Amino acid sequence: MKKPKGFGQPTGLHNTQKRTPENLEGALSIALQHCQAGQWPQAEAILHQILQVQPGHPDALLNLGVLVYQRGDTTTAVDFATRATRSDPGFVEAHYTLGRFLEAQEKLDEATASYRQALALKPGYAEAHYNLGLVLSRQGEPQQAAASHRAALALAPDFAEAHNELGIILEVQGEQAEAAACYRRALAIRPDLAEAHNNLGVILVAQGKLEEAAASCRQAIALKPDSAQFHYNLGRVLMAEQKLEMAEACYRQALSLKPDYAEAYDSLGSTLLELSRFTPAMDAYRQALRLKPQAAQTHCNYALALLLTGDLQAGWAEYEWRWHQQLPADISERPRWDGSGQGTILLYSEQGLGDTLQFIRYAPLVKARGARVVVTCDPSLKTLLASCAGIDDLVTSGETLPDFDAYVLMMSLPHHFGTRLDTIPGAPYLTPTTCRLPLAQQAHLTRASGLKIGLVWSAKFRHSLDYKRYCPLAHFEPLLRTGASFFSLYKGERLADIEPYRGQIVELGSHFQDFGDTAWAIAHLDLVITVDTSVAHLAGALGKPTWVLLPCVPDWRWLLGREDSPWYPTVRLFRQPRPGEWAPVLEQVNKALEVFEP
Repeated sequence: MKKPKGFGQPTGLHNTQKRTPENLEGALSIALQHCQAGQWPQAEAILHQILQVQPGHPDALLNLGVLVYQRGDTTTAVDFATRATRSDPGFVEAHYTLGRFLEAQEKLDEATASYRQALALKPGYAEAHYNLGLVLSRQGEPQQAAASHRAALALAPDFAEAHNELGIILEVQGEQAEAAACYRRALAIRPDLAEAHNNLGVILVAQGKLEEAAASCRQAIALKPDSAQFHYNLGRVLMAEQKLEMAEACYRQALSLKPDYAEAYDSLGSTLLELSRFTPAMDAYRQALRLKPQAAQTHCNYALALLLTGDLQAGWAEYEWRWHQQLPADISERPRWDGSGQGTILLYSEQGLGDTLQFIRYAPLVKARGARVVVTCDPSLKTLLASCAGIDDLVTSGETLPDFDAYVLMMSLPHHFGTRLDTIPGAPYLTPTTCRLPLAQQAHLTRASGLKIGLVWSAKFRHSLDYKRYCPLAHFEPLLRTGASFFSLYKGERLADIEPYRGQIVELGSHFQDFGDTAWAIAHLDLVITVDTSVAHLAGALGKPTWVLLPCVPDWRWLLGREDSPWYPTVRLFRQPRPGEWAPVLEQVNKALEVFEP
């Protein structure tokens, strides 16, 4: 949350309805004139003179509090404001201003009490509702904070800052459309409210409206160029747009304004990684961790960079920071497996389908230590994983967990077993079991002549970097003219891409009920050609010849600069020479297909 705005000039004379010497009102008026002229010492001297005549003069006390607060002396400011409230308990402005002083001292409970006292005296005080909302947000009370901001807006509909703060709360609660509407209302009232431009930009990124997001962030920077956070957020937008050099420049500008900005170092590391500048990327991650040693996400980002560059030992250790994530209570309340002992061990499938397919290979190793092995998995994997050795029980999401003695995250198993590149458990370790494909699709596959090739051209889009795992089918056209029989194994939102190629590709993927069907289809193929998806892991785990098409900087598990994969002996890797260039990749594939023998 942003801080309240700075205080303006000291307040005018409060009507205490008390008998005071006639010259006190005139003296206070002169003090205020000095304030307006920026003559602070003269104003302060007059206010002290007033207190010599009337020590409990509430206006003089409060205005002295404002003056010393502007000098940075919050302790004395609180003392003056407190004395003003005691001198006149009905002085609304004194309670409100005391709340702001206390908030600056991080005394949030006391600040809340002061704002509530001001509102008890003046329920229609919009600014007090607003500032109370700010403090409640900082105290972790979003519902109450939202109610306070709505109360402020009911009294002052044109209160731009309140619209902005309400938007922040709604955004955190996942109500993005409502939050964006709040930011837009704030900007309609105050087009120069830089924070609202910035916040709207962040929302627009989440909504995938990257051009609008960049425009909003740039407008925020134009209004407030010295904000490190605004430059950082523009960098995030540019990163999502894959304008990597521009994103790097934004992060570096943020760091020039705020050298201890750990998040900017973290994002800079990720950007440099995408630019294939691996050593500077590692340095950026390390600097982020020096600034924030407990930043779990940075540890995980650093871990993936280490794994990508082949430093598995350090990478697995860093990746254990995933333990900071939230796990279901019925799992996290049990002991974590330490790699020894017997009993029932739960292998918790924590991430995507491809990760489960890749790391289920460790189940037999856990079993070999004398454990009874229970595995959680997605329902679509259950029939297939039943073919994996070492599993005693499979439980899918929504099913009741059996009793177990300890649990381990599936992707922590390489760390437990000290996996190096030369000790990765081998493949194949899965076999097809049943098939529920319609007979017509089975016939297409079993009766096809010549070389039979399965294709996957896209991953499911779940995060901003999934664009790297999409190779438009137009790039496959030279392959489709080779005379081989092609079968689509794809199942997802880009299924319509296949329409122009219906005469050349038999569509199977939409008929798959689970990965058991996919495995059965792969078993009847000679070759699978796929981008980096769960199908690549499935085909590799089945021991099927598989060609994986990779972006210039791939996911960590495919490592760098090699055509083979230590995870899957039957996998061959084809890499982009430069970011976004798929045509050279398919040229290599076409040449390899000319000499391929099943």
